[in-house]
Amino acid sequence: MTSRLCTNARMAVLVACCLSSASAATAAPRDAASADTLFQQGRDAMKRGDYAAACPKFVESQHLDPAPGTLINLADCEERQGKLASAYAHLRETLDTLPRGDERLALVRTKLAWLEKRTPRLTVQVASGAPTGTLVKRGEVELSGASLGTALPVDPGTVTVVVTAPGRRPRTFEVTIGAGQSKTLSVEPGEVDPTVAVGAARRRRAAGSAEDAAHPPDAAHTQRIAGWVLVGAGAVGLGVGAFAFSKRSSNLDRASNRCPADVCATEDDAAQFHAELAGATNWKKIGTVSLAGGVVAAAGGAILLLALPSADATSLRLTPIIAAGAGNGVNLSGAW
Repeated sequence: MTSRLCTNARMAVLVACCLSSASAATAAPRDAASADTLFQQGRDAMKRGDYAAACPKFVESQHLDPAPGTLINLADCEERQGKLASAYAHLRETLDTLPRGDERLALVRTKLAWLEKRTPRLTVQVASGAPTGTLVKRGEVELSGASLGTALPVDPGTVTVVVTAPGRRPRTFEVTIGAGQSKTLSVEPGEVDPTVAVGAARRRRAAGSAEDAAHPPDAAHTQRIAGWVLVGAGAVGLGVGAFAFSKRSSNLDRASNRCPADVCATEDDAAQFHAELAGATNWKKIGTVSLAGGVVAAAGGAILLLALPSADATSLRLTPIIAAGAGNGVNLSGAW
């Protein structure tokens, strides 16, 4: 590789660059003296074969005072370290910065053509069905959009690709690729991470508990429901009781008609008479229990409804009546 140009030639190149891009030249401060010192230290390390020490010197020199000659030497250093993709990228950058007629253009183009054939290409593509939010990183470089599915230059050796996705375990892929090779790697995130699912469930439960604490059940609403349930149950009990006493009355009427004044003409009439009386007794028991339960349930429901706050108050009235021929009964009426 050619060495860095002498100071005059280097400054001439810098002047040409400044004329083509004045705003860029004034945007960042430069330290040419420090850059030259680091450049020379890098060249000395290259002569000793200490590329690990030389490459960082060129990088810092380029940072302090960018120059095509520094990039050429940096690319040479990286190539000797086996970092073909990095060397290729820096030579491409050099090709864009060298002015027309520069004697180094032919050298850079020749080296680029050689690196074009030697630099490995790796295509990373995400397998179909990967969940939304899948992230792919090749080393420290995040691949997304057009980077996925495109053959990109990489350095020879083992390339590590890590794939992550929400709710999935990270998955690592490694592929070994040599100089001049092209390979395709299909990747996808790991299996579902149960710890993430459990944590999400806990967070949902915690959020639900906080919501319940912030909005406790409406006591008046619960009381209102209980009151109407009891009133409904009471109405059913009263209805059953009324029906039972009606059946009792029918049995007594049939018994009286069959044996007036409790005097039966035949044994068959006597048997039917006693059967009707027994049925009447059973219906009376059913009616009594049903009416009592209905009254208690209706009264309890009415009390709950009447005890509601004034905005929910319900007006009820219970009016006892005597049902002709059917014993005691209860009429439930109200406004709600």
